[in-house]
Amino acid sequence: MNNSASNIIVIKLFIIFSFHFSMGQAAQATSAVGSISPNSATAGTSDQNFTYTLTLSNGTADSISITNPLQQHPIIVTAVTIDGNIKSLINQNNRPINSSYVSWFYDEINYQLIIISDSSAISNSAIINMAQSIPQTISTNNEYTSIFDDISDPASSIPVNEGEWTVD
Repeated sequence: MNNSASNIIVIKLFIIFSFHFSMGQAAQATSAVGSISPNSATAGTSDQNFTYTLTLSNGTADSISITNPLQQHPIIVTAVTIDGNIKSLINQNNRPINSSYVSWFYDEINYQLIIISDSSAISNSAIINMAQSIPQTISTNNEYTSIFDDISDPASSIPVNEGEWTVD
């Protein structure tokens, strides 16, 4: 085999390897926008339903952490839709190994709702339906803040740009 043919084979192998490597390595999204609906609630409401929507830009994610401003009232997840597909729920803190499932748990020490999907499973959006009781006495400006992450990318967690997150 001559040098020209060897070089072509090496180049083809490099392209194939690069393609397969890039398919296995997801890049964490660079930003996300979050919203909650409704963004107002009546004090003393039991099991108020909220829908949290996270829309990613330029990449993927597989975990979402939402900080609960109403700390004495845990959040319960009732449904999760990822990229338009409803997922089966598992109430545990382990990462599911099947893309049909999403794990969730409420961290009572840090007052955070944690959503975990299969590695890099969220490429466009996550819609989380959740329920939470609202206390009888509530202060204003109760902001639900959140971050997202992708375990396949070594970048740190990124805060979500949130609009109208206050529940008064």
